Amino acid sequence: MNIPLEAIQKLSGASADTARLWKPYMDRILPKYEINTPARIAAFLSQVGWESGRLTTLGEIGAGAGRYYGKEDSRTGKVYYGRGLMQLSLYDNYDKYGKYKGVDFLSKPELIGEGKAINASAKTLEYALDSASWFWTKQGGKDLNLVADTLDMTKPITDPKNAVAYNKLTDKINYYEGADKRAGRMSIFQRGQDYVWKTIKANPRGSIAVGLVVGLLLFGGVYWWLSGGKKVVNSAISS
Repeated sequence: MNIPLEAIQKLSGASADTARLWKPYMDRILPKYEINTPARIAAFLSQVGWESGRLTTLGEIGAGAGRYYGKEDSRTGKVYYGRGLMQLSLYDNYDKYGKYKGVDFLSKPELIGEGKAINASAKTLEYALDSASWFWTKQGGKDLNLVADTLDMTKPITDPKNAVAYNKLTDKINYYEGADKRAGRMSIFQRGQDYVWKTIKANPRGSIAVGLVVGLLLFGGVYWWLSGGKKVVNSAISS
């Protein structure tokens, strides 16, 4: 997979430098979890972008203080607060992800992430993204890729069908989140979606547009192309 750097930046809300830090990990890890179409990638990156302060923070602010999971576990003496790009939390989730990867995250939860991404080791950056991808597709018998597949990338996030689908994604990640924070997630998704279409329409034959479209096709855009995207692009080019 070869995700355009600017696409990572726009779809997650990250800065150029932060997007550059994550690109090699995303190119390698996302395909393993079939996060490989424009809708899936846009939905995933907007959610982790929100959870991680636009891909900059790998540990929950406050380390879970005041929350039911913010206390030392009696079995291990560790605190399983939110870590990684999806803020993985709770003993059971660390245990299940550890068994999936063959790594003892119960005794070393910090491997999934703490502090700022810019200061993290290569292995922690890998686990931070991989744990988010695992949670997105495998935890609790849910595969959020399937929910992302119901998003219509030709319509705004405010479209009723899209709004319902995106809220389903958020419910799986943070059911109790307030409307203002949900709106924040949606705004990141919408800006990324707007970027895709504005780039194509403004530069239908330009190198940026061509690079973006080729990149999308490389990481699974064939699915999108065959399911109606071709008509949209042709319309944008002819307008």
